[in-house]
Amino acid sequence: MPISSISNNSIPFRSKLLSDQCDGLTTNFNTPPFQRGTLVVFWNGIAQSNNEITILSASSFQTSFVPTSEDTLFITFIKL
Repeated sequence: MPISSISNNSIPFRSKLLSDQCDGLTTNFNTPPFQRGTLVVFWNGIAQSNNEITILSASSFQTSFVPTSEDTLFITFIKL
């Protein structure tokens, strides 16, 4: 999936659809490299809190839930 860009006050926000990684088994997801503290994860359109998301590295995170292939997983972030 392509990465989209949104510019706001010269800060390059990016977004990416990760639904192709959802299979009903996976809880660890790979992302493009992002700046610490900028990742926002949306599961079926609802922003997830820090209780549901654990950052594993600058290019991966883990969820406390298991998205199925029917779910939508979308992220926004500032590129590293």
